[in-house]
Amino acid sequence: MLTKAGANKNKIRVLQILGDPVGGIRKHVHSILLNLDADVFAQSYAYSTQACDSTFREELAEIRNVLEDRIIPLSIEKRPGFHDVYNVIKLAQFIKVNNISIVHGHGAKGGLYTRLLKKICNVKAIYTPHGGAVHRMFSPAADALYTFVERILFNMTDFFIFESKYSAEAYCTKVQKKPQNMTVNYNGVRFPNMKLIEARAQDFSYRNNYGSIFHLGVFGMLRHQKGQMYALQACEELILGKMLVLHFFGDGPDRKKLEDIVLSKGLGANVVFHGDVREVEPHMFNMDAILVPSLFESFGYVAVESMSMQKPVVASAAGGLLEIIEHGKTGLLVSTGDINSIKAAIITLIEDNEYSNRLAKAGKETFYSRFSQERMIENIKKIYLEIANY
Repeated sequence: MLTKAGANKNKIRVLQILGDPVGGIRKHVHSILLNLDADVFAQSYAYSTQACDSTFREELAEIRNVLEDRIIPLSIEKRPGFHDVYNVIKLAQFIKVNNISIVHGHGAKGGLYTRLLKKICNVKAIYTPHGGAVHRMFSPAADALYTFVERILFNMTDFFIFESKYSAEAYCTKVQKKPQNMTVNYNGVRFPNMKLIEARAQDFSYRNNYGSIFHLGVFGMLRHQKGQMYALQACEELILGKMLVLHFFGDGPDRKKLEDIVLSKGLGANVVFHGDVREVEPHMFNMDAILVPSLFESFGYVAVESMSMQKPVVASAAGGLLEIIEHGKTGLLVSTGDINSIKAAIITLIEDNEYSNRLAKAGKETFYSRFSQERMIENIKKIYLEIANY
């Protein structure tokens, strides 16, 4: 929808572009859209319609109320094609009609559109790399192509915002350049209302079915990169020994494979697939501990959310997770993809409740000091104001 700039013409007009609205990148962008100071900024939102799950649709309804319909749905595909030309033209028209001055692209495709729009519309271009722009997620040929494109677009970027030091270092290594205008702004989550969460958690309580057995939660899209297969293998003996119930929250391409393994090994009674859940916090509240078995993470939202809920965390020593968790003090780090390491850490939490509680308490203190949503949003505000010379 192309709408005329409204009455708030003195506001700084920002367009957020998100090419793949799933997981942590979606959480990050939606946090900005819903919490950035509306008295200073008028935001718009362009997103891909290719990956809109039920959670996204519910969140979009809330965002629509805040943005007053300044929303541009696009058919954004991962592979480059003529659809990209159409999308950029449509966005350029929107920018000119709505007097957009800052475009913030998230992820590789969002970043591509943002830098092209800078050239076409003379706007300020901010880029936050995620996923494929940081990790080696694609075939060597595809990775080489995307890296080549990033190098070309590098000098067309006014400011880089990275979600972790790991992301910044990985990106700079990949493009073989270091931006002069950049910052690391850790993702943050809101302060939880524990009274409301605890009350709501009663509706999802698993204690009636399983008693006092240890409940371990794994949250995230069910795909190879998130490492759920290693979680299942590490917990197999504990599940069979009735020491643990393993909960998977999320959906994705690996679900059928995981369910088949659970069925073939007779683990079904103590492995639960919840699918996508809209209310993550009450489910997390019901867990005794959270496992983040990812093979790589540019940040690690689930770890931060767990710490905000004062839950002990076991996480892979990978990517941004190393900046969130201090091993033995605010959580436990395990070798990536190491089944025995994961199993040993879980047994430690099961057997030493006092140590588990100590980790959880220290984790919550770290969350308050470093990973709050308020801190993240305030940093974004300062960057936008600086870029706009406001």
